[in-house]
Amino acid sequence: MDRMLAFFLALFIATPAQAFDASKVDGPTLERLAGAGQIVVVEEAPNGKLTLVTAGQKVNVPPETVWALVTDYGNYHKWMPQVDKVTTSNRKGNTVDVHFDLDFQFSVISKEVTYSMRHIETPMTSIRWFLTKGDFSSSRGSWHLVPTDGGKATLIFYSTYTDLLSMGWIVASLLEEQPSMEMAIQASTAVMVVKSVKEAVE
Repeated sequence: MDRMLAFFLALFIATPAQAFDASKVDGPTLERLAGAGQIVVVEEAPNGKLTLVTAGQKVNVPPETVWALVTDYGNYHKWMPQVDKVTTSNRKGNTVDVHFDLDFQFSVISKEVTYSMRHIETPMTSIRWFLTKGDFSSSRGSWHLVPTDGGKATLIFYSTYTDLLSMGWIVASLLEEQPSMEMAIQASTAVMVVKSVKEAVE
């Protein structure tokens, strides 16, 4: 069973364009952290508001293999948790709009969700995305791929933040009653996604 290696809490003022950037962390530190198991990085604003959650893990395949999986948007339903259907449109170079249909479930929450994200790809290195329309007010995230073991393996980092409070009064009421649930949902989502990538490519 995969084990959680580390849990970090970073406090800073976040902006909509901000995202976890693995390139700003030195290679040996990334290898030490993600190489031995999963890591979760939680970023908060000074007022305690959650701004981003990142999960990371080492997979024993080269970056090209991971890149092929995470850019094959139409087949996300085969491996990404809770995804029912994904389509794309408006491909212009390294930018593409990706449309998601999800069956969102967590604890007592169950809701069908539809949204669209604009993805900006940096080949073999990263994908960043932001919400263009959907069933919540804001969402953003990224993939970062870092080659390791001479290019034979990859450190993968998946970042995500969605304004869950904007998903309707039922969800908002539950999260307001149990504030810790928001972080639990976002962190568990990130962890499940990187675990699913590992299972899909190895």
